[in-house]
Amino acid sequence: MSEEQQNNNEEEYSRDQIERLWNWGLHEDNSFFARSNFFLLSVSMLFVAMTVFFSGERDNIVLVYIIGIAGVAISFMWLFQSWIHIHLTINKIKEIVRENLPEYGDIAKARTKFPSTLKIMGIYLPTLILLIWLAVLYILVFNIPMNC
Repeated sequence: MSEEQQNNNEEEYSRDQIERLWNWGLHEDNSFFARSNFFLLSVSMLFVAMTVFFSGERDNIVLVYIIGIAGVAISFMWLFQSWIHIHLTINKIKEIVRENLPEYGDIAKARTKFPSTLKIMGIYLPTLILLIWLAVLYILVFNIPMNC
C-alpha cells in the first residue's frame, strides 16, 4: 500500500465529528436493544401460544406447526438483523471512535476477554432460541414422546 493510500485510510476526524459518531453509536445501541427486546417478546408470546394450543385437542396441531415455523422464521430474522447491525454499523462506529478517543480504546481493549452484550443479545441468544424452535419442531414432526 502506498503512503498516499495509507494517509487516505487514516482520516482525521474533528472533535465535533467524533462527538457525533459517539452519539450515533449510542443511538444505534439503544435501537439494537429495543429491537432485541421486541424480538424476545415476540418469540416468548409464540412459545406461550404454542403451549396453549398444544395442550389442547389434537385438532390444533396444524396451528402448532404454523406457530413453530413462525418462531423459526422470527428467530432467524432476529439473528440475521442483529448480525448485520453489529458488524456493518455498530462495529464500524466503535472502530472509528476507538482510534480517535484513546481512553475509549483503552477500556475497549481491556474488555476483549469477554463476549460483549451485543454478541450475547444479538448472536448467542437468537441462535439458542432458533435451536430450541428447531428442537420443538423436530419433536412434533417425529412424534417423540415427552414423558419424563
